[in-house]
Amino acid sequence: MIMLVGLHGVRDWSAFEAMAKQARESGEFADNDQRMGIVETKSYRRVDGSGIVVTHVFKNLESAQAYKMQMESAETQERMGAAGAILPIEFSLIEEINLLG
Repeated sequence: MIMLVGLHGVRDWSAFEAMAKQARESGEFADNDQRMGIVETKSYRRVDGSGIVVTHVFKNLESAQAYKMQMESAETQERMGAAGAILPIEFSLIEEINLLG
């Protein structure tokens, strides 16, 4: 499995949470997640409140790469910025390995 990690600051938590709530309630996230091959999503808020980390697990690398490209698009970046994200969003594609036992 491949994981995409997205990390960015947040200027306005109220606006950012409102955007996420609206997208969640409209089904936008669920529809997009299914279409893009996401099998699991988790989000984490930095303890100091300065930002967020979101992880998406994919079935394969191709799906993860396609989603990463979508997230890096000017349209998505503009929408995220308008919702209070501090740009640019940092993305990493990672895979689990067993180094420590």
